[in-house]
Amino acid sequence: MEKSKTLLRRGWQLWLALVAGISTLLFAGTSVLYHNISLPDPNYYFTAARMIMNGKVMYRDIFEQKGPLVYFTHVIALAITPGRRDYGYSIIEFLLMFFLLWFTYRIMRLYLPRIWGAVLTLLFPAVFLQNALFREGDTVEITSTVIMMGALYLVMRQMVQPAHRVRFWESGLLGMGVAWILWSKFSLVLMPGIAALVLVAVVWGNQGWRQALLHTGLGLLGFVLITGPVLFYFWHYRALNDLFNVYFYWNLNAYTEAAKLPLAGAILYGAYLGVANALMSYPILMWAAVIGLLGVFLGPFTPRKGWYRLGLFLPLWGVMFSVGYPHLLGYYIYPLVIFVPLALLTAAKLILFLYPKLAEWQPRGWATVGTWLALTVVTLLIAAGFNNTPQQSRLFEKEDPAIFQFMAPVRHDPKASMMLFGVMDYGFYYYGGNKEPVSKYFAVYNLDWNKFRYPWKDWDQRLADKSVDYVVTNTARAHSNGHLRKNYKYLSTVHIQGQAFDLYHVRN
Repeated sequence: MEKSKTLLRRGWQLWLALVAGISTLLFAGTSVLYHNISLPDPNYYFTAARMIMNGKVMYRDIFEQKGPLVYFTHVIALAITPGRRDYGYSIIEFLLMFFLLWFTYRIMRLYLPRIWGAVLTLLFPAVFLQNALFREGDTVEITSTVIMMGALYLVMRQMVQPAHRVRFWESGLLGMGVAWILWSKFSLVLMPGIAALVLVAVVWGNQGWRQALLHTGLGLLGFVLITGPVLFYFWHYRALNDLFNVYFYWNLNAYTEAAKLPLAGAILYGAYLGVANALMSYPILMWAAVIGLLGVFLGPFTPRKGWYRLGLFLPLWGVMFSVGYPHLLGYYIYPLVIFVPLALLTAAKLILFLYPKLAEWQPRGWATVGTWLALTVVTLLIAAGFNNTPQQSRLFEKEDPAIFQFMAPVRHDPKASMMLFGVMDYGFYYYGGNKEPVSKYFAVYNLDWNKFRYPWKDWDQRLADKSVDYVVTNTARAHSNGHLRKNYKYLSTVHIQGQAFDLYHVRN
């Protein structure tokens, strides 16, 4: 019995680290098992990070829609990896996965025995490792989820009796987390921001306004520790105007319909379209949100004080708002994974209420190891059914002839320059030999070209001047641009993710 308690008390951290390590190794596109990242997104190929390492400045020379900390983290990953490969990001993903599981376990332990907390924590990755939620190689998806889960844990810890005191260093770390999300994807900052305000209110009510003021100051200090270096970087390179114009202004005006509405209308419209469609598209998240919110308001972990219920609900509302605004149709659905531990907790408490003897269930010795091992295998098998990264990565590890033959002319010409004309990266720079493009790098989604004419004019002028050797473009654009038809000759077409792309070479 004593050995069993020791395994539960001390072994669960090692077990969570093991699960995080196996999950990262098998399902992360940056894993050493795979040749390269295979998903069609410029973030996954670290193209922007490679350009930064070559002296380019974010938003002044590189136009991307995510925050600067995403690409700075990619730079760190490339810097610590021999040959500037992307394997180094696996270390970051492993740490983030571990802390995500750790916060989940701590939430479970607020209301459940150790073994039940461990069991439910091991079931959580089966949902989180789905492709739609676990976006490997992108710090926005996994970093934001970890910060949100940590903020939720700090809030929920204040709702149990007796309430835990908020530590000073926790306020500082939460302030750093708020700043990190602000400079990664600012539309997600509402949840941790609300959580910080709730904690300040709790400290004020329990310990007085002086303590609340001190915690606020430490939170602001943590915020400045992250924000200061970011602003200094852009000030040093005289790109502060580019930072705010591209990262904030473009995102608020070019990527969303909700930004055109008054704030109240945007909240309702965004919540309706974004959250509703996201929940209906992913039934697991829909049921997790419904069950989790029932647990908040009706039990079994409903706070005793009425205003505590509001304090617990508001951060969760911030999660739903982040999904619906500014990206309508629920493009960023991964914050909703926060509801999964709450749903598991609600279900477990209900089972223990109906069958109280199960609360006494306590595997002993090797039975504990066997239970955890079985749950780990089940989790990984379920995750393998939802995550297609291994299949995609094996495909590219064999050097898929379609894309390699398509990019062969560029790869065989060491002095060639290449430009993407109105398309996303899709790995063309990666398979073209990671050459630095002569034009600015653009990741284009649904920009309103009538409003943002500069990138389009820049591209068009380069085609007119024949200053680029090779051009990769979508077939729809290939037949609508006179300079491309006049100055470049068609070479070949490749089909990726249901889209057709053409390769053109400059005419002599």
